[in-house]
Order: sequence, then C-alpha cells, then structure tokens
Amino acid sequence: MTDTLAGVGWKRLREETGRNNDLGVPSLVVDVEVRAGPVRLAIGTEREARLLVPLMPGERFPAIDDTNGLELRDSVLLQRGLPVRFIDLTCRGERLEAVFEKVVADIIRRLGAGGEPARGIEEAITDFRSLLVGANRDRPTLEVALGLLGELVILNRLLAVRNDAWELWLGPTGARHDFRAGGRAIEVKTSLRAQSRTIEVSAIDQLMAPQDGSLHLAHLVLEFDAAGELSIPGEAEHALRIASDPGAVADRLAMVGYASELANDWTGFRFGMLSTEFYSVADGFPRLTPASFAEDPLPAGVSHFRYRVDLDFASGFRVAAASVDGLLEEIVACLNP
Repeated sequence: MTDTLAGVGWKRLREETGRNNDLGVPSLVVDVEVRAGPVRLAIGTEREARLLVPLMPGERFPAIDDTNGLELRDSVLLQRGLPVRFIDLTCRGERLEAVFEKVVADIIRRLGAGGEPARGIEEAITDFRSLLVGANRDRPTLEVALGLLGELVILNRLLAVRNDAWELWLGPTGARHDFRAGGRAIEVKTSLRAQSRTIEVSAIDQLMAPQDGSLHLAHLVLEFDAAGELSIPGEAEHALRIASDPGAVADRLAMVGYASELANDWTGFRFGMLSTEFYSVADGFPRLTPASFAEDPLPAGVSHFRYRVDLDFASGFRVAAASVDGLLEEIVACLNP
C-alpha cells in the first residue's frame, strides 16, 4: 500500500473498523463533492477497498461492460434513515489495490474538476485497463504459466457443467483454494513429466479443507509439445467464449497478467496432456496443516514455508475416473441457482 490519500484512508478504516458507520459500512468523506453529496472511501465486509460516489435521483450510472479487476455496483445505502444511491466501485483483489489507488485518485481529480460522476468513472476505468495490463506486464514464467493453464483446464471442465461456474474460480484472487463454493473446494497442481508425481505446496493451510467441508486435489501432468493442443490463449479464449460473464473471467485473467491483447507473450507455452487425476484430501493424505504443529508450533517469526508431496503415497485417496464428473457437478451445484 502506498501513502496516497486513498491508501491512507483505507488503512485508517481497517484500523478503526466500527467507526464512521453512518452508511452502515465503514467510510470516510474525501474533500470532493458532487451534486448528490460528498465522495467517500469505504471498506467492505472482507475489508476490500471501495469508492462510493453518490448520485442524484435519475442521474446516469456508468456504462461499463468490463471493469478488469473491479466490481461496479449501483448500490442504495441508508444515510440517517434515508436511502442514498451510490456508484459503488470495489477492488476485487489485494494485489491490484496499488493500481486501484491510482484509479481512485484519477476519479477524485476528475470529479473535483466538476465532471459528471458517470463520465468521470467511465474515463478513469478506460485508462485503468492499460494501467492494469502494465502492472502485470512482466514476461510470464514457466511456473506461472503451468499454474494458470492447470486452473484454466479445470475451469473449462466446470463451465461445461454450468456456464456460471466461473464464480468458483478464486485462484487469481489469492484465495486459499483455486476453486470453492460453500464448503467444497478444489486445489489444482500442475506438473511437468520430469517431476510428474511430486507437487509443491506453498502454504501451511493450502491442503486443509474448508471448515465442515471437503477438499479435492486436481493433479495435471503435462509435457512440452510445440504442436500440443494445450495453450493458455486457447484455454482462456474457450473460457471467455462459454462463460455466462466473459468480463468476470477477463478480470480474473488480468489479475495474473493475461489479457487477449497479450496472448503472444504466452504462446511459447504449449503442452500435451499426459494425465489428470483427482484426489480426496482427507485424514491420512500426506500433507502438513496447522494441526500438524499443535504440540510443537512453528518457531516465532516463521509464518509460512513450502513443502513437497509425493503422490505415490496418496494412491489410496485417488478418485476413480468414472466419479470425477459427478464430483465436479457436486461443487457446481453449491452455487446459488
């Protein structure tokens, strides 16, 4: 987080949760007003950064189809018992918040100059698209490419069950599990043939199921193939084509640095599929969790570490191939109809 006005405001709100609740959400007034009243910084129920711009009755809402990592809502909040309509702009991922600060600063500048709220936000978000791509423009590494491709393969299998299953995909947001609905979750690991039976786990709670829920591990084994059918642009475009909300899928892709206009940066990664296996991660599965250190906790100052799991020791937890489609249907069924 930087020391911008917005950054300082969100930090203060997170430290002082419970105050400034005249709208029912923690908020701070900034030194800019539009016709309907003052503009505010706010935080959501998951401490996500928000911007609230009030609208007059009948005033135009921004016409934006693809917000690239942002959530744009037409919200009505109660202020002193009276309903007030707001343009409610929320940052969808913590890793994008530094860029979101720039967007908010640009919006506040435009509104301070007397701009119409809807137009100011439309123009700022248009500029944000190029900022977002630039923020993630580092050339993709093999590790990033493998991780994204594995998630996209599973995403497309879920979308084949129901076209709104993109809502399950949380991997790009930094969530604990790559896919989750309710108490069901799927973690995806992708390996190259050379280390095909070994996966690397990057957090102590990554192989821990949601509370009172279940966790499955999807393990994909790929091999380099210049003529292979599997590529990130191919899987990404397929997901964008079949998802009920292509803009939401594009937002998640942007969080990991992929955009259709940057497809050429990813075309060098082409693979063939060797195998896809699912495992039930339950008691006895080879893993570490916080409970593994209940009697002998991690040393002070040690917060996380990586470890490897040899899946040859997890063969008893493998899900039969004939049961995988049913497993995917069950997790999709956890979404609201």
